[in-house]
This record gives sequence, structure tokens and C-alpha cells, in this order.
Amino acid sequence: MRAFQILFISVALAAELNTTCPHSTEYFDTSLMECASCGTNQVATSDGLGCECSPGYSKTSATRDYPVFECVSCGSSAPAENDYQCIACPSGISTSTGDCQCSAASLQVINEISADGSYLPTKECVACATNYYPGPGTYKCEGCSDITAMTRNSQTYKCECISTGYTQSGDYCVSAAQAGALPSGLTGEDSYTVVYNYVESKSGIGTVSLTQSDTFSYFYLHSARDCQNGYIKACQALANLCVLQMYNLKTNVCQMYQQLGKGKEQMPSDSGWIKEVGWLYYGRTASNVLKDSSVNIKVTFDTGDDTKFHKLTFKAAQYKLDGTFLGFETLADQLLICPHSSQDSITYREFGTNTEYDCSFDLTPYLTSDETIFYDPYILNSDGNLIEVPVLIKNFRDKDDASPNEGSSKSQWQLFRRFFIYDNVSGKVGTNAYANGEVTNVLSYLKSAKLVVTLRADHDEMIYIPYLVLEYRQRQYDYLQSNKKASIDFVSEYTMDTTDYWKVTEGVYIAANVVAIVAWITRLYVWSKNNPSIHSRETYTLWILGKALVYFISTWAFFNFWFIFVSSAYWFVFYKMQYQVYVLVPPNNTWHDNYLAFEIVFGLVVSCQLLTVFDIIRSQSKIDILFIDWETPNRVIKPGHDEINALYNEARLENISSDYYKLSTSAWRSLFIANEFNELQAKRYINLEFTLIFMLFFLGGLGWEQLGDAKPNMHVNVNHETNSPTNMVLRFFVVTFVLLVIGYAQYLIKKIFSLWFPTAIQNFVDLCSVSNVSIFILDQSLHGYYIHGVSPTGMADVGLSDLIKALSQEEAGKARPRGILPEESSGLQTYEIYIPWKMRQTYDNLGTDPVEAEVGEYKKSKIQSQASKLWVKTPAIPKEIDFERLEDVRSELNNRFKTYISTVIKDCKTNILNKSALQRFLNIPPTRMDTLEGSPFFYKDPGMNFESIFFMGKEFSILLMDVLVFNLIDFRHNNLYLAAFITYIFSKMVSYARASLGEYNLSRKTLVDKRFLI
Repeated sequence: MRAFQILFISVALAAELNTTCPHSTEYFDTSLMECASCGTNQVATSDGLGCECSPGYSKTSATRDYPVFECVSCGSSAPAENDYQCIACPSGISTSTGDCQCSAASLQVINEISADGSYLPTKECVACATNYYPGPGTYKCEGCSDITAMTRNSQTYKCECISTGYTQSGDYCVSAAQAGALPSGLTGEDSYTVVYNYVESKSGIGTVSLTQSDTFSYFYLHSARDCQNGYIKACQALANLCVLQMYNLKTNVCQMYQQLGKGKEQMPSDSGWIKEVGWLYYGRTASNVLKDSSVNIKVTFDTGDDTKFHKLTFKAAQYKLDGTFLGFETLADQLLICPHSSQDSITYREFGTNTEYDCSFDLTPYLTSDETIFYDPYILNSDGNLIEVPVLIKNFRDKDDASPNEGSSKSQWQLFRRFFIYDNVSGKVGTNAYANGEVTNVLSYLKSAKLVVTLRADHDEMIYIPYLVLEYRQRQYDYLQSNKKASIDFVSEYTMDTTDYWKVTEGVYIAANVVAIVAWITRLYVWSKNNPSIHSRETYTLWILGKALVYFISTWAFFNFWFIFVSSAYWFVFYKMQYQVYVLVPPNNTWHDNYLAFEIVFGLVVSCQLLTVFDIIRSQSKIDILFIDWETPNRVIKPGHDEINALYNEARLENISSDYYKLSTSAWRSLFIANEFNELQAKRYINLEFTLIFMLFFLGGLGWEQLGDAKPNMHVNVNHETNSPTNMVLRFFVVTFVLLVIGYAQYLIKKIFSLWFPTAIQNFVDLCSVSNVSIFILDQSLHGYYIHGVSPTGMADVGLSDLIKALSQEEAGKARPRGILPEESSGLQTYEIYIPWKMRQTYDNLGTDPVEAEVGEYKKSKIQSQASKLWVKTPAIPKEIDFERLEDVRSELNNRFKTYISTVIKDCKTNILNKSALQRFLNIPPTRMDTLEGSPFFYKDPGMNFESIFFMGKEFSILLMDVLVFNLIDFRHNNLYLAAFITYIFSKMVSYARASLGEYNLSRKTLVDKRFLI
């Protein structure tokens, strides 16, 4: 939409500049901005902006003193020069002009005014004095500019140089002696050659050379002569011709300018400023000029602080091509070629406000626009004086035809004083092409302009001299007719030297990574204590190396994320939230120096965090789970037997119960627990949809994304698109801050409200108790969690009325409290556990190994029967395995673990402990796990940290992944809505992977067929 608006305004502007009407009887009405018809017997004036009487007509006496008038025919007489009245002619009337006709051969002009200023009754023909000739209007006699060296052509009446010993240069003649007095080798025909090194064409950028520019032929020689003689206007004209050549030191005109300045007095401020010649080239190096501290402006971000400068004021000295000084004007929107508002011409001068304007602009109006104007820029100092603003022309070529200004090394730059917006004069070729106002063959235009203002490092709130960076392009007339539009841009850039910042940042970064390494080593040490080498079931070296890599990646990502977040917060706070000028954000074009490091660290953090989340999914999908059913087995009929026959034989007192019955418990409670457990695996406290919608509301709907723009204030305007460029560091802070606040607000609110409204985790723990099912979870070799689900009534396979009665008694406090410790009224059911190696072996031998053996046999048979397939999909619990045998083994495992738990309960004072804050923070085991024997250690876990085996227990890691993915897409496309969409899809895919793999693991570890997990 923005591009369409710019295109529309550009087209409208082009139409506005075209004031030529199609008919001679129409003029351009500037009040209506359209063509209007003249009155009867009227034609348009020469400028096309008004009307005058047609040839042979004059104004009526009644209307001639008014702006709106009528015209009548003069008949046999002729109108006055201003059409005021009709006056008789002394002889005939010209049919072409409708005016009296005098003898051109006699060098006569028309006179219609008497000595007292009144009109004569009859016009008269008056002969011109010696060396004067009739001018183009036939009413005045005109002389040549140099009477001694020029004469008028008898046919054309144009001034021409005397043929012998003179060369014509515009309206002047330069004698051979005068030309010879100029620096040698710089007055030949090649002086009129104009070289364009940046000409656009279908094939790209190339070079075009005009061997005879009539404009240079018109001005060059006499300007050089007069400049040598001390005429400053001529020196300014010569300087302008050099500017049109992009200061190219290989051209005669620029060499002439420099040669004429040699030996003359230099101004003390710069050796390039010659007192009698002017100032084009800086004599000082760019490094010295751009560190000039002569500007004593004290700047501020506060618009209401009258003691400092919030807005910079620039002035420009203007010159015509012939060197005429036009005076000073405020430099406001001259460089803003793109369509813009009046406020835009102010905004870019507000200190610290970086702006970017770009558009596709129609160049054809430049062909017929006013002649090129030249500008010398200045900045208004606090004392009211003007200080010169240097100009960097990127198109500059030196004597070796090199382009030093295209590089980034300021020590190689050559600075200048003068510039132009467009050049529609240097490319005029052909005899008298300049004098006749013909269209240029080559048009030069300002393609890119940048204002750079640098904050001083040695004085607070002070600036160095600003400078302009300009880049031009050229187009030939024929190519311009078919390719009228050009992409142009203007940038205001407020910057500072970030050397000191990077020194400090480097130190902080090293410190942050040292802390990260210490944290990594600590995590690895604690893990090694929880997973001793002597009890490893796999190659311990590979195991610990893999875990070390995983821990390093996650730890490094965590610390480096907070490092870049705090760094971005620093720039945001001190740039956008302060009135006093502390810092200026580095411009985007200094990417290599100021943003490459940020992007590298950010990219690595994204990669490491994704790997961290993938490892979370992997590790959570490999946990060991054991459901312990405390229900007393009931006698049930064996499958395949008739219950009626069983009852009949039992009634006959035949002892055949073992043939018909077996002791068993209902599977539905365990299936119910398994389903609820499965639903928790990918569940989160933070609602992704809510987070993204509110993020889009704040950033997009309320316009907070504008807080990421490079402007030193917190102002946002939803209805106005800002022209300040987006800064990736500021935008990263805004996006990350909003997402973290929205995410953690949900997390904290749910945690606080869990005191009154139970969370899904709390409800699940309650459900375990109601179902009389405990859960034993091992997330590491010897570490895990235990949910004590023993029902206070001791049974759960009861009718609905009994179940409701039991819950009512428990609510009334008449039943035994839940939990292991009966003396605790809190009914704590969740514990963190550390088990001895023997207990781990029991689980492996009776829980994991039999299942893996059965599944392994199944896979082996499948591979043999499907040898042609590269990969055979294996279900979690294949239907072909000996499920009944596995059930018997699992029953034995349940009994063994019930024994372990009973032992803990009997000696609860020794085996059930409270963790210290340090132990809980570092997850330190209670003793050396390689020597732990006997009963396991139970630590009270009122915080239900067993949620760490679910996504909700890794909420920060998952939220951080969402934040980083969002920022990654936003950096690439700068589109909040696309970033939100891709983040949503990606996060859902990750959750799906966690849920699917977790379901597979749950089925394999608990022997619950996936068909029961709904």
C-alpha cells in the first residue's frame, strides 16, 4: 500500500511539473493546477502562465487596467508593445508579428514612447547607434558584451568574435594571448569533453563521453580567463563546471581550477580554500575534517529543552551555473526528492532520528526544469555563525582514475564543498545548444543522499561536523524516454564511535561465558554424581561426552540469550528512554562493525536452543515409568471359561477354582491414569495462541513495533508509517520483552491461582490417589520422582456410591490423610527420589529388559519377512509378543517396588528428608550414589518438580524457542504476522513430536497399548 501511495504521488508530482498546455490559446492556471482557456482574441504568454492579446490586437480602454481584460483588433494600426492601446505605423505592418515593420537592413528599431513618457500618435523607426544592433524584440538596440572583440553577424545579428586571434566563449571572446596565459595544455578542444562514468543502460552501468559539450564551450574559456584575472564570479562558474565533472582530476576543467589557485592566499581553516578562487576541494584529510570539533552545539533528545539543540539547522549558499550568487536558503527538503510531507523536512533534522526515504521517481521533468543550481551546505552553530558541511561524492575519480570515495576507509576519502541535485546542462551538444535552451543529451541526477551526524566521544552531548554522502547516476536522453523512473533515496544517519562500547562489551561477554562454563561444569559434575560410572549400562565415556555436549549447548544458549537481551536492553533504555544524549544506535550500514557479532551470537543461540529443545524431547521420551497398583486383587473368571459352569462346580464344592478363576485387578484405573499422564506430556502453562494474539495486538495493533525504529523517543503512531529504519537490536528487545512478559504473566498467574484453582498437575496427583495407583518415574539412572497414589480407603475398585462416600469422609477429615506420612496434614504425595543401584537393576531386569527382548524378537522376525524394505516400523507394543508373560513379570516388579516403598515408609525419618535450598538448586544427591545401598532416599517435593518430565516443567526453554524462532523470521522478513504464523506452526510441530514420542514411550514402558491412549 505504501509503495502504491508513493507511486501515485510521484505520478501526480510529475504531472504537476508539466505546465505546458496543448493549445496556444490555453494557459496553466496555478490556482487550479490545470490548463484553462484564454479569452477571445487572446493567446498564452511566452511562459504559458497567463494570457495576452493575439498579434494585431490590443486591450480595450475599459479593461486594460485590470487583470481580466478584453482584446479588440487594431485594424490598420498596431498594438503597443504591452498591448495597452493601438498606435499608427509609419509604414507597413508585419503579417507575422502584427506590429509595425522597420528596415532591418538599416538597423532600425521601433520607438513608441515620447520623451515625456507618453505614447506617440504614430510609432517611428529609429536607427541604432554604432556597434549596437536591433535586439530580438525589435524595440531595443543591444550591444555585444565585448565591443572591441565582437561584432554582430549581418544575417543573424548575433554577436560573434572577430575572426582573427579570438576564440568565442559564450557571449565573450578570448584572445590568443589571453588563452596562452592560462596554464598550458588545458585550453584545447578536449576541455569541452564531458565524461559520464555512471551511465545507466539496459546492459548496466557504463561510461559515455561527449566530445563537445556546448555548455562547456560556452562557459569554460572565458571563465578561466576571468578567474585568472581575479573575477570571483568567473571562478565560481569554473568551479561549477568542475562539479559537473564530479571533481574528476583527470579533466581539464578541474585541473584548471586547481592550477589557478596555486600561489594564491589560502584561508587558515583549510588549505583547499583559496581566497580569490573559492573552495571546492578540502585540503585536509577526511579523517581530520570529520573529527573537527568547531561545532559547539549541545544536543538533546528533549523537544522542550530550549538550552540545547533538539533540531539541527542547515543553510546552503546557492549559485547559478554562470557563478551568480543567489544568496542563502534553509536546507530543508532540497534533498528529499521523494514525495514527502512538510513534517518530513523537519523530522530528519531532529537529533538522533534516523530516517529513510526511497521511491521510484519520474526523471523526465528534470529535462525541462530550471537550470542546474549548485549548493554549498552549512550548519548553523550555536553562536549564529555558519560552519561548512563537507560533501562526499562517491562518484569522484582521482588522477589515477581510482574511486577512493567508494571505499569505507575515511583516510582515503576526498571531501568537497559543492553539490547539485540534477544536471540538465552539461550534456547539451550542437551549435548554440546551450544558448537556445535545447534539451540535454545526458541527464545526471542525485540517486542517493545521506546526512551523517556523529556524536563526539570526548565531550558529552556534542557533535562533530556533519557531512553529506552523495551518489549520482546518469541516463542518456533516448534511454530516459523509455525508462523514466529511477529508484532514489535519502537517509539521515545519527551515529557515534562504538569502539569503547565494544571494548566493554567484549569484557562482559568473556565474563558471561566464563560463568557459563562454570555453570556447565557444575551441571556435569552433579550429573556424574547422579549417574556414577561403575553402574553404567553403556560405554560411560561416550555417555558422559554426549551429556557434556548437551549440557554445554543448553548452558551456552541460556547465558548468551540473556547476554544479547541485556545488551539490547542497554541500547533501548539509553537511546529511547533518556532526554540526555548518552548513545546513538549504530546505523544499519555498519553491519560488519556493529551488528555482525550480534547476528552471529543470535544465530548460534537459536541453533543451540533448538538443539536443546530437541534433546528435551529426546530425554523426556526416554524416561522410565512404572504404575504401581495398590488395589487388592479380586477373583475373576479366566478368559475362555464359562462363569455358569464355574459357579455350578463351585456349588458342588469341587475344588477347581484354580482352573476357572485367577486373582487380578481392574485395568481401567491404570488405563485412566495412563491417558491422563499422556495428556500432560506436551501440555504447557503458557498458551501459545493467547501469547501470539496479544503480542500482535500490542506490536501490530497498538503500533509498538515502531519502538524498534531508530528514533530516540517512545512515540508511536498507528495511523502514520514511520520513515525511520528498523533497528534489529531495538526490535529484538521489543519483541522479546513483550513475548517474555506475556508468557511469564500467564505462568505466574496460573502458579498463583493454583493456590485456589488446582492445575492439571495437581489434579493428576489427586487422581492417582483416587485411583489407588502410584507412579514411579526415573529420568536418570538413579534419580527420579515418586507419586504416592495410595488411596486413604485402601481400595478404589468400588461402586460409585462407595467412591463418593469415601471422598466425602476424606473431605470431612474423617479418613486417613493422603501421602506417605500420616502425621502430616498436608497429605504430601510427591517426592524426589534417589535409588540404589540394586533397585535400578531390579527395574531393568523385570521392567525394561523383558519388554526389549520381546520387541527385539519381533523386529528380527519382521526384518526377515520384509527383507526388501530398508526400514521396518515397530509399534510400541506389538500384538505378536507374549503379553501374558510380560504381565506376570510386571506384576513381580510391582511387588518388588511395593516392598521398597514399604521399607521407606517404615523408616521414614531416615529415608524421607527435606532438601536444602542449595541441594534443590543444584540437584545434588544425598550421598555418593555409587555406594548407596538398601532403601532409596525420598525428598519431599511439595513443588511437584516431577513436572520437569513434561513440557510444562521446561517452560522457559520452550518459550525461549518460540521467542527465538519468532525473532529469526522477523529479522528475515520484517513481518510480525508472518513471524507469528511460522512460530505457531513450528511450535505446534514440536509439541506434536513431543506428544507422539512420549505416547510411544509411555506405551512401551507401561505395557498400555496405544489403542487405549485416546
